[in-house]
Amino acid sequence: MRTWQMTRPALRTDILGNRWLTFALRLGLGTSFLVFGASKLADLDGFADTVISYHVLPESLARAYGLGLPFAEVLIGVCLILGLGLRLVAPVAILVIASLIAGTSANLFSAETDVQKCGCLGGADWPLGPSHLVGQVVMLIMATQIWLHKGDVLRLDSRLFKRSGERTLISSGNKTE
Repeated sequence: MRTWQMTRPALRTDILGNRWLTFALRLGLGTSFLVFGASKLADLDGFADTVISYHVLPESLARAYGLGLPFAEVLIGVCLILGLGLRLVAPVAILVIASLIAGTSANLFSAETDVQKCGCLGGADWPLGPSHLVGQVVMLIMATQIWLHKGDVLRLDSRLFKRSGERTLISSGNKTE
C-alpha cells in the first residue's frame, strides 16, 4: 500500500505533466482541427445543411453554427499548433468538442433523425457511427490535457508575450531572472 502511494504522484508528474506529451497532443489536436475545419470551408453551405439535418438546434442557430464552426476549427488548430493563447484556446476547444459530442450523441441515440454522413470532413462520404464518439472523446481528453498542463515547448506566445519576471538578464556570465 505504501508503494502505491509513492508511485502515484510520480505517475501524475512524469506522464501527465510531461511537457513533450502536451506538445505532441497540441500538434495532433491542432492538426485535426485544422484538417477538419479546412475541409469544411470548401462547401460551407453543404456543411451548414448537414448541421441542420442533425435537428439538435433550431434551423437558424444550426445554420449559424454550421457556417461559423469551420472558421473556429481552423483558428483553434493554428493556435494549438503555434502554441498561441493556450489558456483561452484549450477551453474553447473543449467546448467545441463537447458540442460535437452532444450533436453526435443526439443523432446516434435518437430515432427521430437519420443522418447518414457526419459532415466531419466536409463533402467526404464518412458514415456517422459510434467511432465518431470515441474519436471525439479522445479529442476531449487531449484538449483537457493541454488545458491543465499548458506546456512550454515551442509556444509562440511565450516568445511574444514574456512577462517582466520571465525575462532573463545576462550579467558577468550569470543568468538571472
